[in-house]
Amino acid sequence: MVLNGEGEAKFDLEFKKEGRRAVISGWVEANLLLECQCCLEPLVWSMRDEVHLGVVSSIDEGNILPEPLEPLLLDETGLIGVADIVADELLLAIPAIPQHSHCASPNTETEAETNTDSRENPFAVLARLKTIRN
Repeated sequence: MVLNGEGEAKFDLEFKKEGRRAVISGWVEANLLLECQCCLEPLVWSMRDEVHLGVVSSIDEGNILPEPLEPLLLDETGLIGVADIVADELLLAIPAIPQHSHCASPNTETEAETNTDSRENPFAVLARLKTIRN
């Protein structure tokens, strides 16, 4: 869905220890060029997300992290790449179905009401049939 892999991302990350746990906090900001899933035209998606990561070495450690920390699982090397953290945050910011505000699907309730208003009541049709037979 990303149309252009080039561009800039701004970020401010702080690496620190809270007790025995390594924590990464800060923010990531970028303007992503996505493809609108309705009209397939380019869509500029501005994002700024807060980052609150707890560095863990196992899934079990990740399951017991306190709020608002999200787990960042170390790989076998034990190294953390800043570019990888930023790229992950950018990917997480992409909406499931990116679309322009003018391309948003119509409200289904409004559409249903419009269709109901334009159709004839089926019981009215039955009433006319009954009067015709009598």
